[in-house]
Amino acid sequence: MARLDRLAPVKEVAQIGACIGREFDHELLAAVVSMPGGELAAALDRLVAAELVFRRGLAPAATYIFKHALVRDAAYESLLKRRRQELHARIATSIEALFPQLVEAQPELVARHFGEAGLAEKAIPYWLRAGRLAAARSANMEAIAHLRSGLECTQALPPGASRSRFELALQLGLGGPLIATKGFASREAEVAFQRAQELSRELRSEADLSAALKGLGHVYHVRANLREVTSLVEETETLAKRSGDPVRQAEADHLAGVLSFHLGQFQFSRDRLERSAQAGEYRGRYYSEVYGIDMSVFCRAYMSHCDWHLGYPVRSLGIAEKGLAVAREISHPFSIALALNYLAMLYQFRQEPDAALKAAAESRDICAEYRFDYYGAWASLVRAWAIAESGRLEEGLADFDAGLEDFRRTSAGLRIPHHLGLLAALHRKAGNAMAGLRVVDEAIAIADASLETWCAVELHQERGELLLLAVGKQAENQADAEFEAAINIAAAQGAKLPGLRASIARARLQASRGMRREARDALMPIYSLFSEGLETHDLVEARKVLADL
Repeated sequence: MARLDRLAPVKEVAQIGACIGREFDHELLAAVVSMPGGELAAALDRLVAAELVFRRGLAPAATYIFKHALVRDAAYESLLKRRRQELHARIATSIEALFPQLVEAQPELVARHFGEAGLAEKAIPYWLRAGRLAAARSANMEAIAHLRSGLECTQALPPGASRSRFELALQLGLGGPLIATKGFASREAEVAFQRAQELSRELRSEADLSAALKGLGHVYHVRANLREVTSLVEETETLAKRSGDPVRQAEADHLAGVLSFHLGQFQFSRDRLERSAQAGEYRGRYYSEVYGIDMSVFCRAYMSHCDWHLGYPVRSLGIAEKGLAVAREISHPFSIALALNYLAMLYQFRQEPDAALKAAAESRDICAEYRFDYYGAWASLVRAWAIAESGRLEEGLADFDAGLEDFRRTSAGLRIPHHLGLLAALHRKAGNAMAGLRVVDEAIAIADASLETWCAVELHQERGELLLLAVGKQAENQADAEFEAAINIAAAQGAKLPGLRASIARARLQASRGMRREARDALMPIYSLFSEGLETHDLVEARKVLADL
């Protein structure tokens, strides 16, 4: 500070530069400083000569940086608070008026200066723009910081509709980045969407209420609180119908579609998701702000899983690959991670471990880079399954246990029964029948309690397989009952491929008991339902069994 004091005539220039930041450029400084150009140039020359700042380039394109952060801080703190606020206000309005490209690319700069000026009402819109911009390029931690800065600014406003509208936009903006970094089931995302719900009801904004309810729906959905999601779906559908807005109807269709998939209503789910994908124009607000995902990619991901269960293994793969292609086309990392995870799980359904491993490995790399904890844990589980199925059973089991812990740490409950079913199957293949039974019994209990019945067929089939391994012939009647239960559930759900698997398992058991004709008569009609994918794993297995009967 003493060195600055000795340069009293140029001290003001250093102070204004300090208000701009550790680094400042000549053009902006000239717009703020109240002195002729020649005097400003001379003052800057003296600061450079005194080695208080370094200069890069030539005026007016020159930029300056304080030699030490302490020098900048000393110059800044030497200003009275009122004078600092005046300078920050002048800097913000100068950027607005003279540097539109800077405003467009870095709205957080304007936000910071208006905030330091004590002009919260002017700062908040820029924090919101900065948060949305960062979220759109998957800079989610940056987006969260900007949006929370905006929320801090709202505390300086008097209570009222204006403050509530600002807070509502910021809370909705937080949803997507929090989902991406903390997981769909995170408490932080829930708090943001809950507050947005309260504010939208207070302001009677049904459009924002629909967005908040859908955000909450995804939180509760991934927590496997499907009863709560059901009530949210009903309200979002009521709001969508009342609005007559096709985009809001598309969003309601999407939430209904993802819920109904996990309830085992595959055809209904697919119909709603297809309607959503066709009607929704998602590349705007809801693409990056509320959910952080391209919703057309999300729709295709679920549609592919519906199609596999409904008995269309070729069509399902085509839809999953199309979703991934769209995600890559828009270069949106969170959407790419989502699409890769659903594709990896589809390969797991298809019993293709090499392809599953490749997709899961790419997703894990993206998730590690961008801190997508939920999808990273999910990808780790598929990867562990693929490793085990590729012959490294012990390694795969260890990795699966670790992945399951990571997955549960995200507060996710959805798909836990399915993952436990995979773990039970790996225990069976390792000869650990009793361990597998304990795991599958836990999975069935969780699925029954949560209503997540989409994987009920595989769970009952796996229980039958484990009973045969654990007890042998004495458990044949129990195993047959499990296979029959699986087949009946599949029929009720229209789940042709899971039903085919359960039918193959039952046919093998019946053949071992001398009931070859009954086995063939039961399996052949189910196999005959398929019109595509005849060279996929399950249909090849069905033909082998039929040939032996």
